[in-house]
Amino acid sequence: RTTKITLHLRDGSAKVITATVVPTITGHITRTPLPTHLQRQLSTIPLADPIPATPSTSPIDILIGNDYYMDLILPQRQQPAPGLYLLASRLGWIVSGRIPYEPWPPPCSPQARRSTRAAANRANANLADDSLH
Repeated sequence: RTTKITLHLRDGSAKVITATVVPTITGHITRTPLPTHLQRQLSTIPLADPIPATPSTSPIDILIGNDYYMDLILPQRQQPAPGLYLLASRLGWIVSGRIPYEPWPPPCSPQARRSTRAAANRANANLADDSLH
């Protein structure tokens, strides 16, 4: 079965596409935050999808095939990091490629400070326990 879907484009116009309806496209995808320096670099760029602040999973709601892909993709491309690209599209910029590794949580984040303190407290408690035996 097919249906018509209206995509609202970045310029305020709309694009109607015909889509095949299926119960499930695929499982959830893992969405990874960008390293802090790239988040700052991309903060003013109108992205098609927001970048998650923390690792998360998300379902795929729509899969746009090659029959409409070139109607949406524009020729501009940027490379903010090796292997990471921004592709211009009528939906906003699309982040594509490899995300540079950054440990999670970031070393300076409150979560990292809490987990580091907790690990240090556990280590100190273990040392105290060992000295009692």
